[in-house]
Amino acid sequence: MSGDGAELRCTVLANGRAVAVVSRIELAPLDMVEFDGDAVRRVIARGDMGPYTRAIGSIIDSLGIPGNVESLPAAKDPRYGEVVSGMGSAVGEVAGRLAKAFISGAPIIVHYHNDGDGATAAIALHRGFGLLVERGLCDGRQASWQMSRGVAYTYESLYTDRMLFQPYTSAERPLIVILDFGTTPESNGAMAAAAGSYDIVWIDHHVIPDGFVRQGEYLNPFDHGGDSRLSAGLVASAAAEAMGARCTDIAEASLISDYSPYADRADGRAVRIATALDYLTSRGEYGGDRPKRMDEIVRDEAELGRVYANAKGKMDEALEAGLRTARRYAARDGTKVAALDFKHVAKLGLDYPLPGRYSSRLQERLEKLNRGGTVTIVYYGRYISIRVSADVAKRVNILGMISRLSEGTGGRLTGGGHMEAASIRIGDYDMQEAVALLLNELGAA
Repeated sequence: MSGDGAELRCTVLANGRAVAVVSRIELAPLDMVEFDGDAVRRVIARGDMGPYTRAIGSIIDSLGIPGNVESLPAAKDPRYGEVVSGMGSAVGEVAGRLAKAFISGAPIIVHYHNDGDGATAAIALHRGFGLLVERGLCDGRQASWQMSRGVAYTYESLYTDRMLFQPYTSAERPLIVILDFGTTPESNGAMAAAAGSYDIVWIDHHVIPDGFVRQGEYLNPFDHGGDSRLSAGLVASAAAEAMGARCTDIAEASLISDYSPYADRADGRAVRIATALDYLTSRGEYGGDRPKRMDEIVRDEAELGRVYANAKGKMDEALEAGLRTARRYAARDGTKVAALDFKHVAKLGLDYPLPGRYSSRLQERLEKLNRGGTVTIVYYGRYISIRVSADVAKRVNILGMISRLSEGTGGRLTGGGHMEAASIRIGDYDMQEAVALLLNELGAA
């Protein structure tokens, strides 16, 4: 990376590890150099791929990724182990690609979704990278961590990434990592353009819609006999564990955060982690190195307890307001439907929760009251958030409803998600009319 004046900050592979050095000599990737301490003294040879390939390959081999994949904790879990085992080879490929980029000094930008599942995925990779430093395979270095509030990787994201990559030249192509979002045709254009210049590691667990084009190392349970019940945080944890990290705590928290049927809600610590991360990502705290700070909180029982108590108190207050003001309906098939204008919660003046994750918690409360068979609708701004009980998800088919609404409005209403959790963007459409159309699709009266 170009630095101040004529100084370059470089990564040199030497004696089975990567060393951070500086140079006032003009260099290019793959140069063979002589260095003393942390400074390059002279160039011995120019641009030979062979020594680099052997050196980086030897370091990656020392991680023992194939053996780590065979012993993944998630692959032995009776809830979902068969699916994780089937993903083993792909998980190993992703782990190797992440490790190679980090050790070689290639620039890395990690985009992760701003919720508990996305946060656990980011923390998992942060732990994986940190382990490489702990083992002495490379000096400490930074990736760029970008929390995303959208569902697609956009051209705006690509332009920002290009600017961040611009000061670098590297033997490996710069790496873009996408965690827990982006599986939508809206990502196709920007991701195709990115794939022309950069490597991509993409970990998601959302339904793969028609027209979506995968790019790079794309890892999704749907491609391996699984589905969205396996969270992105759990899959990312498996990749980090393939590098040698330990992530079972945040893997369980990711399932709870994403309301997966696999989640063990009796695991009190995982519940506290999930709630705390949901709160922290709602507030957007801790700047550009959020995963590091969030992981520090996760590992500190006293701090974790403080954040959890604060978040739970605010969520409980918001849920009571929602239960009081939600309108109740009965669908044709007997499914109970609740619709809430989020303004009734927003006027409480709390800094938490955000509407999307609030929808999940309100759905959880209503499901207990209704003993299943519930659809919850929360609308705000230009979005409608929808949650559906697992016992009626196939019958309701909310994704089919969204498709019909989009077609019936000439594409003015768009959306997607899971069979049990989805959202609609209304664009310039009138919100009350959009909610009425959705209720009509549900047969609610």
